[in-house]
Amino acid sequence: MRTAELLELYKQGNRDFRNQDLRGKSFVGQDLSGVNLSGSDLRGTDFTNAILQNVNFTGVRAGLLPAQKITILVASVLASLLLGGLAGWVDALVELEFHNSDGFGGIAPSISAKWIVLIILLVFGYVTQRHGMVSGFSTFTVALAVAVVGAFISTSFVSIAAAIVIAITVVAFIAVVTTIIVILSLTAALAINVNAGAIVLAAFTPTFAWVAVPSAGESAVILAIAVTLLSAYISWRTYLGDNRHTALQSIATGFATRNGTNFRGADLTSADFSQARLQGANFNDAIF
Repeated sequence: MRTAELLELYKQGNRDFRNQDLRGKSFVGQDLSGVNLSGSDLRGTDFTNAILQNVNFTGVRAGLLPAQKITILVASVLASLLLGGLAGWVDALVELEFHNSDGFGGIAPSISAKWIVLIILLVFGYVTQRHGMVSGFSTFTVALAVAVVGAFISTSFVSIAAAIVIAITVVAFIAVVTTIIVILSLTAALAINVNAGAIVLAAFTPTFAWVAVPSAGESAVILAIAVTLLSAYISWRTYLGDNRHTALQSIATGFATRNGTNFRGADLTSADFSQARLQGANFNDAIF
């Protein structure tokens, strides 16, 4: 049924639109109070800011169309592959090995940048999963500043300290940004199903290790595993609606449901969603 046809019938007093194919239709801002849409296919339908009071959505099928799910999954996997390769390349480039048996030729104490970065990442992850992304990023900034100061205190040679600082800053920043984007990609994939999320992780971790291991050795594997586990945990908590991760949830959900059934800002007072399939539907700012 076409949008114009349904709206015209509604104006004429018809309220029974059961088992209709309304995929991809737009009812933005329309008043459809009291209609019966039970059993209808609403995948990709846009009800943004619509008035849907007392609407019967029993047994409807909402969310993303199959092609849209594939698009999101492909985009998420490509993002993970790209990020895994980028992070691995930076890891290999810097090599995370700024120490040797003599400690910079016996001039400065031995400093292992890879462990400093790993500690910073773990601190970031702990604070993020406890208090949210904003607190985690703030803590990351402080931890990075402490590491930078420590690098200069540990040696009187500015050039050596600067090299250490650059290594720590670049790798830590890439590691944290990679973690955030992988979390978003993974959360978006989980909106499709758990298997899609597993595919995203399976794309990231081997790519990171494959690019970085030849130069960075065991540190690449450790860092890849740390980012993977951290991303998986926070993504899962975000997907489950943990209120500590509302910012991440909003971004990921917006991406995952961008072309799905959209109830954003709709008035759903007394609407009935019994037995409805709603995975991938957007209810941001909706009124219940």
